[in-house]
Amino acid sequence: MTTTQGLRAFASVALFGLLASIGFAQNATIDDPMPFPPETGPALPHSYAPKITERAQLAYPAELKERRWEDTVWIAFLVDPSGAVHAPRAFFSRHSEFEAPAIAAVQQSKFTGGMHDGRAVWTQMVVSVRFTSIVSNP
Repeated sequence: MTTTQGLRAFASVALFGLLASIGFAQNATIDDPMPFPPETGPALPHSYAPKITERAQLAYPAELKERRWEDTVWIAFLVDPSGAVHAPRAFFSRHSEFEAPAIAAVQQSKFTGGMHDGRAVWTQMVVSVRFTSIVSNP
């Protein structure tokens, strides 16, 4: 894969993550995960990517929240045929302090297993976890 193809794939994942955002905690969100690389061709019969069935509680680090630091942490991980998460790792963030809570939330989340042409398979997934400071007006 060339650098250009890699950047295009990352941009596709980023765009999907922005469009599929679902609230997870008051000031933090975990987007719907998607297979990586993104599926491109016609769908095979009886094939589908894992889906998140239960989102773990995501903790916004108190000290970082007080400072109003914001970040998006990108997590890559594997989902086995039973839906268990394996080997989550942060591959992009601006502040490493956000990585541990983002990884913990992904690790504790529950998924359905993926299928490929009727067979249960391991699937590599990518998800963005966003931490934003929301200031309310009195």
